[in-house]
Amino acid sequence: MSYRVRMEGWVFTPLSLAATGRWVMAAGKPSSKAKSAGKKSAAAPQAPPKSHAVGKKRRGKTAAAAHLRQTVIRNIAGRKRAEAALRKSAEKYRILFQTMAQGVVYQSADGKIISANPAAVRILGLTLDEMQGRTSIDLRWRAIHEDGSDFPGQTHPAMVALQTGREVRDVVMGVYNPRTESHVWININAVPRIEPGDDKPCQVYTTFDDITGRRRAEEEMRQVAALPLQNPNPVVAMSLEGQLLFANPAAVRTFPTLSAEGLRHCIMADWPSVADALRRRSPPLVRREVKVDGAWYLQVFFHAAELARVLVYLMDITDRRQAEEAAQKAQAELLEERQHEKEHAEAELARMRDRLVRATRLAAIGQVSASIAHDLRNPLGTVRNAAYYLERRLPKGQPEVAEYLAIINQEVAAADRIITNLLAVARAKEPVKQHVDLGQTIREALAGTRQAEAVRLRMSLAPEPFVVRADPDQLGQVFRNLVTNAVEAMDGGGEIVVEAAREADGDSIVLRDTGPGVAQEIRETVFEPLVTTKAKGIGLGLTICRQIIEQHGGSVELIDKDKPGAAFRIRLPRP
Repeated sequence: MSYRVRMEGWVFTPLSLAATGRWVMAAGKPSSKAKSAGKKSAAAPQAPPKSHAVGKKRRGKTAAAAHLRQTVIRNIAGRKRAEAALRKSAEKYRILFQTMAQGVVYQSADGKIISANPAAVRILGLTLDEMQGRTSIDLRWRAIHEDGSDFPGQTHPAMVALQTGREVRDVVMGVYNPRTESHVWININAVPRIEPGDDKPCQVYTTFDDITGRRRAEEEMRQVAALPLQNPNPVVAMSLEGQLLFANPAAVRTFPTLSAEGLRHCIMADWPSVADALRRRSPPLVRREVKVDGAWYLQVFFHAAELARVLVYLMDITDRRQAEEAAQKAQAELLEERQHEKEHAEAELARMRDRLVRATRLAAIGQVSASIAHDLRNPLGTVRNAAYYLERRLPKGQPEVAEYLAIINQEVAAADRIITNLLAVARAKEPVKQHVDLGQTIREALAGTRQAEAVRLRMSLAPEPFVVRADPDQLGQVFRNLVTNAVEAMDGGGEIVVEAAREADGDSIVLRDTGPGVAQEIRETVFEPLVTTKAKGIGLGLTICRQIIEQHGGSVELIDKDKPGAAFRIRLPRP
């Protein structure tokens, strides 16, 4: 069903409200009937002036429309700020993707490349257009293992991650670069992306470092190791059984306890596994990075069978490791910051949407309220005057008549309060903040509540007196509404506990009662208009509380939902 709410030159139309959760605003246009009526009125003689009551009614409508326009403008401005923050966060992520030294490639569930960053283009020697659509099984990659054997496409890290749903780390592969007409060596990490609720990856993203220069350096190491005495870096010769055969001067200076400790020395850790790998590998080469006394070394083990020994070559790579760690930390911090900014922006957008929808609903209620308030209060005033007349004219000593007259007065007062609440929604005023004594405000709220004689009040205020900056009338209305709800819920007596404290980001005020608590079915919507479980009342009290507190720059929420009684926390900013 499609419908519109029309107010003084604006039309609110809930287009696909169930899908979008938003109201769409469009400039209102007068109908053809209104146009023709306008023409007739121009030609007709002027009508006599309208009554003062009709003028008040029109002013009420105009005030409600003006308040709605201001509310909509504020919410749209807040939403634009949140969208700008989200764009800024996305730009940071884009810059990181475009400028990072690591290559990054995204592949779809069928293994096809869908995106790559400039580093990947540079390392692989292909343009993005040339890469897009390729899969790992494409023979043009000419992928090889470290020993020179073929690297089948189905065993590439990205394909394994897609098949298993698990990350694949630190796989070395040689890939043909058509620009340099040679193989480039890369160290690959593949991470699958699985959507919530799915059991299979929908994408895989692969990051890789160009280690061609490192492999070239290792090859040079093997050649230089043939002249250990002249080498400025530590060189050690071992037998496969783990016997120390030789250490050049650089090794003796760098590791003075090596001769005494032998295999117990940290650079010889896990020697049996190293020796076993050298026996099985072709070429017989093992490399690893080891930390000794705070310094990092690249350690290469090479089994020189013709010399019947294992040459161990070490190179200090502390500077490189520190630079890599700093870059990884910076990247992680940037990604974390981006995630936080994105979550914050999305949360702010959601709050703006909720406020806009809520403001639209309240404005619609307010417009109706403003238009009928005068028409309702006139007959209520007549009923009140008639009851007063009867009370004065009827003879005394008729308790039954007096009881019914009291009921009339009570119900008229209740109806008048409902109208007042409806008008408060429509005519929300900006707060005029002053210093307000919280304890006194709450005591006055309780004293003015019916049936409060059997209710105990206990306050814990730190410091005391607890003074806040707020509009005294509006804050008093908030606590009158909360205290009235608590007293009515604790039919027959109970206790109201108020706790207030200074916090780092403002003042926190918690009001609890010992009643039955908020019904399960309305806990999530308790602040929405027209939500109530009372036999009498229309469910605007908590809506007005939230409206007032938010106009003060604060928040109000239902807390401790699973505990007995109801508890509300109000947060107010401090100047």
